[in-house]
Amino acid sequence: ELEVSLPRVGLHDVRNAAGVLALLGEMGYDIGLAAQGLTRFGGVSRRFEDRGTVAGVRLIDDYAHHPTELEAAIAAGRVGNPNRVWAVFQPHLYSRTREHLEGFAAALGRADEVVLTDIYAAREEPIPGVDGRSLHHAITASGGSGEYVPLRQDVAGYLAPLLKPGDTVLVLGAGDINLVTDELLDLLRGG
Repeated sequence: ELEVSLPRVGLHDVRNAAGVLALLGEMGYDIGLAAQGLTRFGGVSRRFEDRGTVAGVRLIDDYAHHPTELEAAIAAGRVGNPNRVWAVFQPHLYSRTREHLEGFAAALGRADEVVLTDIYAAREEPIPGVDGRSLHHAITASGGSGEYVPLRQDVAGYLAPLLKPGDTVLVLGAGDINLVTDELLDLLRGG
């Protein structure tokens, strides 16, 4: 039996660490030594990356762009946190949004508050009827709450006055939504 202490909070991080240790053990490596290394592993950029706490508001940046990843990030945001969890999500790709609309709505419905932007198109052309508003409608139709702020560059200004000490804000998506994190940090610092 091996006890491992991880500096990360999500169940997905625990599962990943267990998988790595099992694989290393099968390959003949010293899993005790590997477990020691995991105690110092801070994760990778944009995967539940703690960007700081300002004015009592914790800001997390995560590349999550699939319902399963969103659900894991929101669950991790709740670990040891009795306060509000905000999900700020920019859908990535029209085709993915159409294919996973209900899954996105269910996953985002687990957050206390949701702010949605329009879809980050990347390499795709728009698909008629598929946009951030359609995802917002799916969330509210299933009993969730949230706001639709179409333009990414308007999100920080919309969100900053609504935040309270103790809130956790998860900035989620594979597009340029990560820019909101720095914009929020600046606004919360009084900038």
